[in-house]
Amino acid sequence: MATFVTVFVSGLALGSISALVALGFIVTYKATGIINFAQGGLVTLGGYLGYLTAVQFGLDWWVAYPVVVVLMFFVGVAVERIVHAPLRSRPELVVVIATLGVGLVISAVLLEFYGTETRTLPALLPGKVVDIAGANIAAYDLVIIGVTAVGVTLLALMFNRTQLGRQFRAASLDPEVAQLQGIPVKAFGMFAFGLGGALAAVAGLMLAPRASLETNFGFTAMIAAFAAAVIGGFGRFAGVIVGALVLGLVEQLGTQYVAYQFKAVYPFALMILIVAIAPRGVLGSQSRVRV
Repeated sequence: MATFVTVFVSGLALGSISALVALGFIVTYKATGIINFAQGGLVTLGGYLGYLTAVQFGLDWWVAYPVVVVLMFFVGVAVERIVHAPLRSRPELVVVIATLGVGLVISAVLLEFYGTETRTLPALLPGKVVDIAGANIAAYDLVIIGVTAVGVTLLALMFNRTQLGRQFRAASLDPEVAQLQGIPVKAFGMFAFGLGGALAAVAGLMLAPRASLETNFGFTAMIAAFAAAVIGGFGRFAGVIVGALVLGLVEQLGTQYVAYQFKAVYPFALMILIVAIAPRGVLGSQSRVRV
């Protein structure tokens, strides 16, 4: 029982990281109709900026991490200005491929500066464990789950309880009508890419202490997050979160109780199964995904 609880909480933590990346996908998609495949590179960049500020510059995490999140917001805005804005009138597939190109450029630049050597970002509360039902749970896993819960709550409050959120939803539902009503649709596109960059930064900072920090580590997280978005029903925040948590649990439980060597297979086998049964996701997508 203790082992199950430990693996279960670890799966929730892994799923929470995927949820953060997937929410970056959904925010951008809702505002622009584009799936931003630069998210993988942005997650990687967020992890490396955390390493730069907290390890190389020696800043305390409570100073370094907020700085990284703010910087990554503006990196996301820059991606929108460089990739989305000039290609807005082109077919969506062209823009999607361009975003993937941005992610690959980010990885190439990081490879040039840091090489192939792997690095580790120190975890918050290193070595600390919490006893839950007789199981020793890594305190850092609880930190990840808590950070994700706070982030999701803030996003929900912003989109459902603020004027900014209402305008954002109006712009995503019908951009042309929203623009006629004086809503700055293009500005919301920039904001969405920026918010996606900030979410990628948080995910990278949370993931880096759990995985070796190397120039492609964010792409693995991006693929898992995309699978979570598909499982949950692209366009629905609740569905994406459920999909991410389920994927994290399936991966960890499968690794522990079935076969470790198929660790990377379990999430995508589940995705194929669910898509075959429910093509619009477990909660149903709100609109057709454009790629």
